[in-house]
Amino acid sequence: MSALEHIYLKHLSDSGFNVTLFPAQDKFLDYYTSSIRNKITFRLGFSSIYVLIDKEFREAVTEFKPQIVWVFKGMELFPKTISWLKKLGIKVVNYNPDNPYVFSGRGSGNKNVTKGMKLFDLYMTYDLKILERLKKDKINAALIPFGFDIPDGVLEKAVSVPEVVRACFVGGADINRVKFLNELSTRGVPLDIYGEGWKKFKLNPTIRVYPAVYEHDFWITLRKYRVQINMLRVHNFTSHNMRTFDIPGIGGIEVAPYTNDHDSFFKDGEEIFLYKDVEYCVTIINNLLSRSAEDTLLNRKAARAASIERKYSYKDRTEQVIKLFNDL
Repeated sequence: MSALEHIYLKHLSDSGFNVTLFPAQDKFLDYYTSSIRNKITFRLGFSSIYVLIDKEFREAVTEFKPQIVWVFKGMELFPKTISWLKKLGIKVVNYNPDNPYVFSGRGSGNKNVTKGMKLFDLYMTYDLKILERLKKDKINAALIPFGFDIPDGVLEKAVSVPEVVRACFVGGADINRVKFLNELSTRGVPLDIYGEGWKKFKLNPTIRVYPAVYEHDFWITLRKYRVQINMLRVHNFTSHNMRTFDIPGIGGIEVAPYTNDHDSFFKDGEEIFLYKDVEYCVTIINNLLSRSAEDTLLNRKAARAASIERKYSYKDRTEQVIKLFNDL
């Protein structure tokens, strides 16, 4: 699965917009991951990497002369640079795929995110409660939920892959996820995990762990398992995440936490299966695993159809964004 900025870049370009990408986060990660010295220097607050990125960014803006600068999250962008853009007559918008008020890790936000929020001409979020708080803080905000973007030809290939009648989780490890998945395994759920960081934790011996999957393998994995489990983290605990739409988008069977978002996006018990605790999650999974492939194929088709008909793809999300840009 591509980063959101690359997905939107593709669809804006396909819609006829002249778009270029300034890879601020890639530049930061190239620096940060190149040596232990750089990591320590940055964490101690002595690094000038953001200053260097800012300089290159201003040079890129001066050369490209955009009407709109679209920032994703904005950890690498100084508030003073947002002000500089606005003085040039450029509209500056943000899409934050995390919660700007709750930082759940080093990559979820920093002081640039916090201090820059009120400077944007438009601040887009995936979460209705975040939207309400942004508006309460007198920030011009809009709601754009996550979506899905399946490469050409992948759906057809995924459909042809034999089904694995087990439950699956695709994602990185953390202590809360380990605890929940161990609980499922203890209650007899056959479970496979694909992702990074799991070897650092103690998992039940019946859980099978595989490396992270990317691109076509990511989508095929979501589709081929009878059950795909979704879990929310602290910053989106009451809303939804990217996997909310990835799984039904490829025709997977999603078992996800009950939230108002999940309940409004898909029909519970038909297009998605929602749980409120471990015990009910086990009941749902066991029921799905005991059914015939022909029976659950109806759920797959319903999930996929809902994703298309209700316009949950990133191509459709891009059309929503274009309307917001035109309003600016």
